[in-house]
Amino acid sequence: HRDLHSFPTRRSSDLAAIKENLLQYDVVENNLTEDKLTSSPFHKLLHSDMIAFFCCISQLKMEGVFIGFNMLELREEYIKIGELWLNNDGDELYIKPHEASVYFHDIEKKQIHVINKSFNSFIENDLSRFVSENV
Repeated sequence: HRDLHSFPTRRSSDLAAIKENLLQYDVVENNLTEDKLTSSPFHKLLHSDMIAFFCCISQLKMEGVFIGFNMLELREEYIKIGELWLNNDGDELYIKPHEASVYFHDIEKKQIHVINKSFNSFIENDLSRFVSENV
């Protein structure tokens, strides 16, 4: 059992939405320092909502979900932020620089589409729903 109330939070609603779905094997880390954030080449590319999220949760790992600051990777015009195994193991989550939208990359169909135009809404609604349906 983890006590998420001990985490320093800037957006408690992000943590509250995720907290309900945490299980024994889930990993939630909050080890992103301001130096590490500001020295990253991605710092200037991330929307403020994503920066706030990564300051609260630097890594989120659950059944079929992995989102982490350490996973950030340029993919043509996108930035990979993690994986969401919706249709296939390894399906990916993308964002675009300076945008709040979250994109889903179906690796088998080689298709990318918007999941949600709001990162916060994605975390609070889509991600919570995915986790609760897949546990």
